[in-house]
Amino acid sequence: MKQGLRRNFALVLLAITTNAFAQELPAGPGRDLVQGKCQACHDLARVTSKQYDLARWTATVKRMQGYGAQVSDAEVQQIATYLATHYGPQAQAGATSQTPATATPAAPAASTAPATAPAAPAAPAAPQVVVNDAVRKTAVLTVVAGQGDANGGLNFNGAAKGEKTFTVPLGWRVELKYSNAGAMPHSVILVAGDKLPARLTPAFPGASSKVSSAGDAVQTVRFRASKAGEYLLVCGVGQHASRGQFLRFVVSPDAKEASFK
Repeated sequence: MKQGLRRNFALVLLAITTNAFAQELPAGPGRDLVQGKCQACHDLARVTSKQYDLARWTATVKRMQGYGAQVSDAEVQQIATYLATHYGPQAQAGATSQTPATATPAAPAASTAPATAPAAPAAPAAPQVVVNDAVRKTAVLTVVAGQGDANGGLNFNGAAKGEKTFTVPLGWRVELKYSNAGAMPHSVILVAGDKLPARLTPAFPGASSKVSSAGDAVQTVRFRASKAGEYLLVCGVGQHASRGQFLRFVVSPDAKEASFK
């Protein structure tokens, strides 16, 4: 029954969005598969901006079979061929080579003044993952879903499968700043225990976000870490958690401040 519901949902989603993308994707073998299969979970604008070659597209699309995508090996090849043909590096080079040539302006007269290189703009500072306020006993934690390609995009802050841990002092308030940088929808839920439960239930009141997509506003998840123990910070979308999208989370009576490592 669940498979039937997912299939019906995908068909409804396809019917709603096909018209919007039909003019954006060029005609060709594989276009309907890209719209019907890829668009169910991914933002097509992000997909078509990758400019992968055929080998990398094939490996990328085939990896989606492991994340539950209902796509055959033959369909994988059709999708990869279509994307490589229309959005690969050769397609980009062809578009560039068709740009009309313009006359080269005459070189300006040489200046006798000493040249000074303009100062390079400073790169924006990366947000701090943990900010401690000992006076207010509050920890502000930054959690970004789908940050980079680690674990096929199923990650938080670029980490997956519990390889990193948030630690928070017992009794502190937590303000979790959650956002989505990936191509798939994600959410965040704090669940009790060090093993994935069958049912994802917030361990504390308020300890979960809404499902979001890339570009959505940052959500602030607020809760009090009122019980010491081990927890998991997981994605509540589909099978993302069971496929490794989770971090460890510890509420410790001995910790003096929050940390992420």
